[in-house]
Amino acid sequence: MKIHLPNSAFLGNIDPFFKSIDIDDSSSLEITFNEKWVSVHPIVLCMISALWFSTKNKSNLKIQTLETKSKNYFERIGLFKILGYDSGINIIEHDPSGRFIPITIVKNSALS
Repeated sequence: MKIHLPNSAFLGNIDPFFKSIDIDDSSSLEITFNEKWVSVHPIVLCMISALWFSTKNKSNLKIQTLETKSKNYFERIGLFKILGYDSGINIIEHDPSGRFIPITIVKNSALS
């Protein structure tokens, strides 16, 4: 599968993002980014996580080196952690309360 994160993918302009996703090869996941800026709705990051879990070969992940300032957001919200990708980004984590909910894997309905 191939996913390109454009400079913007929010609910109002998400259709072009949907149409650009290539799901033909489910044996791998390749993620590329707009080189200058990436600003996406959290649902986009959840979709990437879900597509990753549907990938048949978990060792076949290719992520373009991310140079934009928004790379810290992807690290902090947990996208790279979910993907098992070492981004090399070191950040100081603060309490996310009131700001965002990190990407979380829900395995059952029990609160834990």
